[in-house]
Amino acid sequence: MSERFIDAVDVDTVDDAAQEEQFAEPVEAQVARYLIENPDWLLTRDDILRDITLAHDSGSAVSLLERQAQLLREQNKTLQHQLGTLLTRARTNEQLLAHSKQLVLTLLDAPDLDALVHHCSRSLRDHFTLEFVSFIIFGDPQDHPTSTVRIVPLDKAYQAIPNLLKTDAISCGILRPEEHHFLWSESADQVGSAAVVPLNRVPPLGVLALGSRDPDRFDAKMSTLFLRDIADVLKRLLPVHLR
Repeated sequence: MSERFIDAVDVDTVDDAAQEEQFAEPVEAQVARYLIENPDWLLTRDDILRDITLAHDSGSAVSLLERQAQLLREQNKTLQHQLGTLLTRARTNEQLLAHSKQLVLTLLDAPDLDALVHHCSRSLRDHFTLEFVSFIIFGDPQDHPTSTVRIVPLDKAYQAIPNLLKTDAISCGILRPEEHHFLWSESADQVGSAAVVPLNRVPPLGVLALGSRDPDRFDAKMSTLFLRDIADVLKRLLPVHLR
């Protein structure tokens, strides 16, 4: 095949320098470059196509067309798998969007602080399949004597979880033992991974922590888009109920 290919290349139209450079290449490289630059060339050479055979994993020989068909089938399977993954992610995101919308509507209807925290925590557990939800409000507990919400002075929160509160960013992954203890108390040892959402305004309003027994449920690379949206809503509603 190599000799027939070399005969097909018109070298009379190139200058001496280009000709020397061309033939300084290995014959295999010349063949590969020519076929890449002229992808339709083999379509005109049925005699060559009939003679070409390729080794197969099974040990038998297959024709070039059979090999191309095999590669196309493998590529098709890969594309189908990628499409299936994208569709699964799209359905998951659609469900998250629907649950987030319902949660926001529920929060808007909450008549007081206790209802807001209760509805938010229950919705996150039920609709987002979370085992642990901790919703902590910063402030003086004496300002809300009838509330069942966990209210912690801001200075104590900064002493317990300073790294989680010094930024507006949502922290996802495995927390420190002291952070687990502050957020979940008796359930701290059961939480494998968590997402911590600081509700920062001036002054900071509180913190929302989501926990799972699965250590891989939350990690630093995951998207936090929906959590940021929920946090924005809470930061708008909480000041109304904390007055």
